[in-house]
Amino acid sequence: MEGRFKNSDIVLDIGCWKKPYYHQSIKAKIICMDIKHTEKTHVVCDAMSLPLKKSMFNGIICVNSLYYCNNPFRAVKEFSRILKKNGKLVIITPFTYPIHDAPDDKYRFTEYGIRELLKNNFEIKEIKTIRGDL
Repeated sequence: MEGRFKNSDIVLDIGCWKKPYYHQSIKAKIICMDIKHTEKTHVVCDAMSLPLKKSMFNGIICVNSLYYCNNPFRAVKEFSRILKKNGKLVIITPFTYPIHDAPDDKYRFTEYGIRELLKNNFEIKEIKTIRGDL
């Protein structure tokens, strides 16, 4: 995620949880959102119903969280609503991974599933596969 955001950007981290290790590589101001309150959380809510203003963020990051949503299509529509025009959305999601947090671990996406999920609300610039054993 390094280099994707500017210092002046405001970025929403959806599903940040307790220790968002990746924040150290992001230069922007980060607002943390999660469904549960932690020491990092600024906004406690569900990703499918964000109590945030339209076009509020320059960027959204969603790291290993989208598969918890009951309706990822609704969540992505919300991402689109709160993201500024030409804003950046970065989603990292596992594909093959052992089930954890059952029964809340719901969705694993292929490249084609991500394209289908985003097609109505986003212009896809890049989908990149990374190793799953990092």
